[in-house]
Amino acid sequence: MKLTALTSPSGFGKTPIMQQWAKAASSNGADTLWHSVMPEQGALNALLYKIAERIGDEQATNACRGGSIQAVIDASHQMTGRVFVFIDNIENLASDRDIQCLIDFIDKSSLALSFVIATNQPSRLPLSTLRVQNRLNHITPYDLALDVREIDEILGPEQPAKAAIVAHALTDGWPAAIHLMCHDPQIMDALAHDRLNPENPPLSESVEAFLNERVFSNMSDELKNLLVNMSALSQFTVSQAEYICEQEGVGVLLHDHNYDPFIQSIGREEIMYEFNPYFRQFLRRRLDRFGQRHINQIHYRATQWLEKYASPIHAIVFALTTGDIETGIDLFNRLGGVEIGFRYGTETLRNILDHIPTEVAEKEPQANLSQAFLHMKECRLDLARHFLQLAEAQLANQPACSALNYFTSITTLMISIYEDREIDLSTFNIFNSESNLPKSEGYWAQGWQNGISAMVHYTHYDLAKAEQCVLLSCGLFNAAQSKFSEAYMQMLHGVVNLSKARPSAAQKNFIVTQELCRDAAWATGINVLNDVLYAGACFDSGHFDESKTYIKRSLDIMHEHDLWTEGLLLAYMTAIKLALVSGSTSEALKHCDTCSDIAKKFNLRRLSDTMDAVRIELAAFNGDIRYASALVKDWQADKPIKSIDAVSGREIQTYYYYTLGLSRVYLAQREEKLAIKILEPAIKRQIKEGHTHFYLRFTVLNIIALSSLGQNDQADQLFFNLAQMPHYRQNKGLFLLEGARLGLYLQGLIKRDILKDLDPEVISFIGNLIADLEKSLETFDGGGIMSRQETKVLHLLEDGHANKVIARELNISDATVKYHLRNIYQKLGVNSRLMAVKIARAKGILAKADE
Repeated sequence: MKLTALTSPSGFGKTPIMQQWAKAASSNGADTLWHSVMPEQGALNALLYKIAERIGDEQATNACRGGSIQAVIDASHQMTGRVFVFIDNIENLASDRDIQCLIDFIDKSSLALSFVIATNQPSRLPLSTLRVQNRLNHITPYDLALDVREIDEILGPEQPAKAAIVAHALTDGWPAAIHLMCHDPQIMDALAHDRLNPENPPLSESVEAFLNERVFSNMSDELKNLLVNMSALSQFTVSQAEYICEQEGVGVLLHDHNYDPFIQSIGREEIMYEFNPYFRQFLRRRLDRFGQRHINQIHYRATQWLEKYASPIHAIVFALTTGDIETGIDLFNRLGGVEIGFRYGTETLRNILDHIPTEVAEKEPQANLSQAFLHMKECRLDLARHFLQLAEAQLANQPACSALNYFTSITTLMISIYEDREIDLSTFNIFNSESNLPKSEGYWAQGWQNGISAMVHYTHYDLAKAEQCVLLSCGLFNAAQSKFSEAYMQMLHGVVNLSKARPSAAQKNFIVTQELCRDAAWATGINVLNDVLYAGACFDSGHFDESKTYIKRSLDIMHEHDLWTEGLLLAYMTAIKLALVSGSTSEALKHCDTCSDIAKKFNLRRLSDTMDAVRIELAAFNGDIRYASALVKDWQADKPIKSIDAVSGREIQTYYYYTLGLSRVYLAQREEKLAIKILEPAIKRQIKEGHTHFYLRFTVLNIIALSSLGQNDQADQLFFNLAQMPHYRQNKGLFLLEGARLGLYLQGLIKRDILKDLDPEVISFIGNLIADLEKSLETFDGGGIMSRQETKVLHLLEDGHANKVIARELNISDATVKYHLRNIYQKLGVNSRLMAVKIARAKGILAKADE
């Protein structure tokens, strides 16, 4: 291509770059011509005269003196050889007409002439037209920027390799700055020792002089004032600059002058301008001359803009980092540190607190409340209680403030919940309807009023009230656009659904939580808790592999992120149940011991008691009845409760686990009547209070006990009541937890031939259970693999054919069909055609799935 245009701001280094190119062309045998346009009359004629001289045509040279361009064009077509013409500073041509004449000359002259032109005023060139016509190779500052390898070559072998990396980070590959680095001992020494600060690089006299002469002095006064003021910020948008400087047309001003790379445009939605670190240092020195009062005013307006149009969090951090502690603290107190923690996460809150001077933070109740909240979320409950008490003491000596009161109430309640203390909700009222809070803040306050109430009701196992409160809380947090708080409440709703034996609904809650936390910086702790709770929903649904994946990912680190007793209990119970269905009682005991250690470390008594109860059940599972009986004896000596009806409040869940363990001990001792005696009162209470998860587990144990006593009619009725309810059938994992005992019961159920009139979905559920439990049963292994003919008979049975049709289709006798059916029934452990098909499908012998 004949024309290459080099465009960049003054001082970017176009001249030395072209000189390098000219040197390279000469070393390769090409002829070169260099011309720098001077700001004088007849500048275009002087350029053409020089070209005519290089062509060597005397007639053309004389014609140039008379202003004729055509003679030079004609002479160029008579040339032999190749000439590269380098033209610098074409912006010095007197008029746009002269520039157009030059472009026309380049276009019409011989291909033997190739032109490289450079300018810091690209708007004077018809670049768009030339690009569209494919007549131009346009090189911009981005194209000229040097990469790390090129900078390394310029710096030379005496500098460490990292020097080129640091230099590139500071200059964005700006050639002129790299050139200066090579001649500035101060910068080179810093580069060699990797001591450059990209935000505050050394600005030597030579660099400052260069920027002043080649960049700053070429700017209009309007642009100079704008950039000097905006150097108070490392980045800015057009709207931000217009607000801070009270100046319109900033976007046009910056776009027209194009001072990249000194001021680079970044971003997509709204263009953000960013200073080159050298240039910002240069501007800051000029800003400092206006005095600290002027700088403070700029900072204050910048804080106002951030609060109004960006983010109050950014406004707080900016005010604090620029030394405006009073404004920063005022914004912090108005927004509320605890609310920041709940809305934006602990990392955001920690960042703000780190910017508040210690001597200021110690006197601010809001800062102490925030420290209490942080320590609570970081599982340091003693420190949380300490800072809460400091805040309460400070508030006692201040005028009443509704906002501070509800922040204090939230923090007090949350710490009490994490400490697993008994809470009387009637003594707390987080939300005061007369506090005149903004609508969003009111929603948020009401959200936590209901959210904490839901947590307390759940702790007392009042699931109906817990669900009512958590639904209200989720709606309020959604209205307040508080994703952190909404995510937390969605998890709690999932926990309530698990307790009500609705694993599918719980999984939906946990998936919503994942979506709310997607790519959020505050989501680490919530994601860990959500993983282990989601694992519980997967287990109850019978998806054991998926449950293992989530438990393995987050169980070991959960106590580092969240110490909510209910969450820890659900997490470790899922791990214990997974170990049991895998046949590893030792692993289940290991998880039980780990949870007990956590409970003792953080003084969570109820969790510790519950693990003691679970240990009884695990000892019975393991067949160690002597040890289990000793544990029961210790329990009864420590907690002499004669009836489960005497248990109330938060202790009920612990006693449910104790009842499970004790009933298993009785079953192992063949004391089924004693097992039924303690199971039935618990079942009645669970029906009354809606504890569906435990109701399901207790009822299955009751079925096994009744069956062992030969009371099959009662056992079958209880089982059918469960199997006929779709939401109970969702909890396949809880059925499978009973292993061989339930499998033996189901085997007897089939032999009693009472399934004919049941719903097909119930029969299919029973078949699937049997197939999944088969590995746990030595006496129920299917009796061997089906023969090819037996499989054909099964397929015809599946299609509903009678014996005569099967005999005709397979070309065998009716007696042979009956013989095959007897073998099929024996191998599958069934005694009817319908159950044979269902069990064969469940075991995968028949590929056709249930509709």
